[in-house]
Amino acid sequence: EAIDVNLVLGRSVSNVICQLVFGSRLASDNPEFERILDAFNEFTANPRFQEENFKALAFLPISSRCTPLMRLLLKLPGMQGIIEKMNYLLDFCQQQVEAHAAEMPEAGFSEARDYIEAHLKHQQLNQQTDDNGAGR
Repeated sequence: EAIDVNLVLGRSVSNVICQLVFGSRLASDNPEFERILDAFNEFTANPRFQEENFKALAFLPISSRCTPLMRLLLKLPGMQGIIEKMNYLLDFCQQQVEAHAAEMPEAGFSEARDYIEAHLKHQQLNQQTDDNGAGR
């Protein structure tokens, strides 16, 4: 019997990315993992999105602060769902950053275990440099 390897490979690659970025994997039967995959697949596997809405999505950070522009974006076909999925991904990533920051010792990590910790460590070093007056 034929097996669709796209699903298996997609989940495997997604979990490797989660491990690198967030420092943990998500169980394949985890509903949150399903939602993350669904949202991410909307951006990468949907040819209509790639062609029509990519440019509109680039304006999302600006449009979220400008009500008339957001209203215009929401009138584009399928944009409401895409914005909801993008916001879900951004919220998930923000929660991961906040969780890492809460676990981070005052002195910082000696070695980063993932990209989020590396980013937080970089921010901490920049803050220390600014606090010490270097680069002014």
